[in-house]
Amino acid sequence: MKPLLFLLFIPFCSFAQTWVISGRVVENSQTPIPFASVYVNNTSIVTTADDKGHYSLSIPSRFRKVELAASFIGYKSAKTIIERESGKNRTCNFQLISSNVLSEVRVRGKMDKEWKKRWQIFANGLKGESPFTKNCLILNPEAVRLSYDNVRKQVIATATEPIILQNSALGFKIMFHMDSFESDGEKTFFAGNKFFQEIPPEDEKIQKRQQRNRELAYRNSFRNFLVSLTQNQTKENGFELYTARRVSEVFLHRILLSQEILDGNFKEISAQDICFWNPETEQYILHSDRMLFIFALQRFDAKSLFVDRPYKYSRLLLPNRYLSFNENGWISAPNGMVMDDFWGQEGFANLLPNDYIPADAPPVDSLVTLRPIALKSQALPINFAAQRIQLSLRESMMAATVAQGVGYQRKESLKVEERPTLVNLDYEVKIKERDNTGTVFDLLRRIPGLKVTFNGSDYSIAFLGNNTNLDGSGDSTPALDIDGQFSDDSAFVMEALHSLTVRQIKKIGVVKYGNGTAYGARGAKGIIVIQTVK
Repeated sequence: MKPLLFLLFIPFCSFAQTWVISGRVVENSQTPIPFASVYVNNTSIVTTADDKGHYSLSIPSRFRKVELAASFIGYKSAKTIIERESGKNRTCNFQLISSNVLSEVRVRGKMDKEWKKRWQIFANGLKGESPFTKNCLILNPEAVRLSYDNVRKQVIATATEPIILQNSALGFKIMFHMDSFESDGEKTFFAGNKFFQEIPPEDEKIQKRQQRNRELAYRNSFRNFLVSLTQNQTKENGFELYTARRVSEVFLHRILLSQEILDGNFKEISAQDICFWNPETEQYILHSDRMLFIFALQRFDAKSLFVDRPYKYSRLLLPNRYLSFNENGWISAPNGMVMDDFWGQEGFANLLPNDYIPADAPPVDSLVTLRPIALKSQALPINFAAQRIQLSLRESMMAATVAQGVGYQRKESLKVEERPTLVNLDYEVKIKERDNTGTVFDLLRRIPGLKVTFNGSDYSIAFLGNNTNLDGSGDSTPALDIDGQFSDDSAFVMEALHSLTVRQIKKIGVVKYGNGTAYGARGAKGIIVIQTVK
């Protein structure tokens, strides 16, 4: 792919602290709507109007353009784009229209099986697949109305009030004003406005755990990927990018990415190949006429389709060839973007407010945003109207698929056989059904001689009697053998253990240091051996 642009970057710094939007929320007759919620969509920046409908909302200076929304039960939500003006506060008045939706009361003596199936599809589609899914609860299920479209084979959901989700793993309560929801159990489409409220932690231990979970959720998120593009820091932030042929192939067996590259099916690319700055709209443009494969190198996946890339990956398709977003990773024009696999499986359980700032981010006053100033002009029809992002949930690459006119054909490809590690375990944990509510670290705690400690922010693991870290210069973390793939890198080992759930594990045990002759010196600190469910 030829370089589209020549990029020259200069630093841009912001010194102001906040800017203010104020106004009034009324209905058609200009009667005030007291206590209406006014918020920057998808953030924790929210306020409540007073008894006369007046509101005032402070916006952090790092956000130059925001989507402001107003909502109240019984009215259709309204939203608009507001841009910051130098030295000026902004005024925005909302006029909400009654939705004329009355809360339907249904008395059920017993939930029927069909309703339970529909609810499971709805809950799974909304919350997604994540290590935090079990910690994400829908607090007002009575507000949800479910029906079934027999023609399209889809569950349709509406709501009589905002859906309230509480995520104790991340420490947020989400108020979701749902406009639409459709799901067949594999593909899910939903749209609406939402804001976040932080849940005060009960103690310091819970607070540290939530902070760590937030950092994990952000590190591997699509938003962090977009921010990494703007900074040309995708590799440094743990992302690896490839383009695939427009007419790609669906594989029946696990494959080698290196072989696909040699065959010309995949090509590694950089941020500058697919991202540029549009000075006319002051937006970043992500563009590609081919499917993008993005590997999250910090999320280990023993079952990855790619044998030589055992990491979570996402497929990104841009049917209209581009999407636009700002320096904070906020999407302004999705243009029908389709996400599959890792990011396509995520939902509210892994969702952070757009104003979340990771702990290692620079302070606002010293924030440097890389801005390209020497660019070729490209006439792109930027449309800031709201468009839904299609999330294709749990759509397997192992079956033929048609998406947005792009066809995938089955192909017999290279089959890689993995030989199991020939090693006798010194101790094996017997996994029971009740263990599925716990973590991998709970299983490891049951192994005699293995010390598992939580220090308030993360775990440490070491065999008792292992003296490699007595002088403070070493690392006593055992090595990891997972489905025959071995690593003695402690950071990788811990990330892999965090990414696994108990349900994914068929067998777990250890080989103590000194007994791992099959591993040589690399097994001197002991080895955790895991076999996953096939």
